[in-house]
Amino acid sequence: MYRQVLVSQEDTNLQLIFWRENPQNILDIFRLKTVTYGTASAPFLAIRSLQELANDTANDGIRRVILEDFYVDDLITGGDSLDALQVIRDKLIQLLSEGGFKLNKFASNHPSLLENISDKDDASVIIFDKTWTIKTLGLLWNSFQDAFYFQVPEINGIITTKRTIL
Repeated sequence: MYRQVLVSQEDTNLQLIFWRENPQNILDIFRLKTVTYGTASAPFLAIRSLQELANDTANDGIRRVILEDFYVDDLITGGDSLDALQVIRDKLIQLLSEGGFKLNKFASNHPSLLENISDKDDASVIIFDKTWTIKTLGLLWNSFQDAFYFQVPEINGIITTKRTIL
């Protein structure tokens, strides 16, 4: 998602990469033109770009979905009917594509919602069996059962003492 967001021209000089294949070569200088993953501002800039795209659309429903149902780059939304969700899906794909963002990795608790997703959109449709889960929002979601799960790590049997801490 970050590589879809361009930084302003004057800020590209602050994102230089110096590279040389071996010590005998002269330095090559590359200028990054997009938001760099791992920088402190990257999540803000990506989310702010999505918000700007939402504010530019005349469709109130799509604006609401973008502003309220995205968590960084995960979109989880719902609708009153399958037809309404198909309209939301298609309009989101179109609007986000116009802004340089591509929706991909579709998953749904209703298999027919995953049909007719165009191959040209480079979207991968994830179809789960009864036991598969997908990680989203820090949780595991089983789309077949339409249930969220927490994955709790095993607690080992080591007793913590002052000696082990120090």
